[in-house]
Amino acid sequence: MSTIRFSALFTQLDEASISSSISESISPSASISPSISQSISPSVSVSISPSASPSGGLIEGTTCWGHSTGVEEENIRTFVNNWTGIGTIENSGDNERIVLADGEYMESEVINIATELVQILQNKYLSGDNGLIKYKNGTTEENCLADSWNIYSDPFISLGYVKIRVEFI
Repeated sequence: MSTIRFSALFTQLDEASISSSISESISPSASISPSISQSISPSVSVSISPSASPSGGLIEGTTCWGHSTGVEEENIRTFVNNWTGIGTIENSGDNERIVLADGEYMESEVINIATELVQILQNKYLSGDNGLIKYKNGTTEENCLADSWNIYSDPFISLGYVKIRVEFI
């Protein structure tokens, strides 16, 4: 078993910073730390620029789940009521985390990101183990939900809406 502290960051990147931002995203922002319990402690952060008008209750813009102190993102969310799956959510505040056993996963709510280059980073606010990060992408919320899961490895162009999934590895 291992403890996974997971922090994903959706970052809007401009064209001038693509090469340096991509190399930064590969830097060791996540570490593996063995422990007795198996948990993903995601402080999941989504950084993108918000669109001009809100859309039907979906959150827009930069978002962090599971951490609130010193957060740079525009939206601060909890995992409770905003992530679903067969894992467990433990603790609250800056110590909120997702606990996953072998074969378990958790999925985020859909975020309205707009058409931007998106970067996902793990462990922005807390250190811990890596989870397998996947994402869905679509021009509408419905298209995003209908998309197949993509394994995240490098920044990608959002089609407008993104959903993340973390799995125990």
